[in-house]
Amino acid sequence: MPPFTQGLQHGHYVNDTGRPLSILGLSGHMHFRGLRFTAWLSNGTKIYENFDWAHPGGRGFNPAYVLPPGNFIDYECLYDNGVERTVRHDFAGNPVALVFGVTTEDAMCILTGTFY
Repeated sequence: MPPFTQGLQHGHYVNDTGRPLSILGLSGHMHFRGLRFTAWLSNGTKIYENFDWAHPGGRGFNPAYVLPPGNFIDYECLYDNGVERTVRHDFAGNPVALVFGVTTEDAMCILTGTFY
C-alpha cells in the first residue's frame, strides 16, 4: 500500500477437507497499521470484527460452528499508511509502501482459529 493511503488486504479460507469442521473460536491478527479486521461466512453473515490491533479478542462458539465442506470464510484488514496513523518510513526517513512482514510496522492479516 503506497504512503498516505488506506487499503484492504483480503483473505479467503475454504474448507477443502471433505468433511465438516467444528469451529470453537476465531480471532484476527493484524499489526499496528491495522484499523479493522472483519470476517464473514459464505452466506455473507459477519462472524468477527475487531478494531484494536493490540488487543484483538476473539469470538467463541458454543456450540461449535460447523463449517460444511466447500464453504468458506472471507476476511479482510483495513490498513492505514499515513492517513490517520503515521506513514511508514525507511531507515533514511523516507515514506515507503506498507508490505507484509513480521514487525508491527508491517502489514499482517491472519485469521486464526480453533477447530476439530
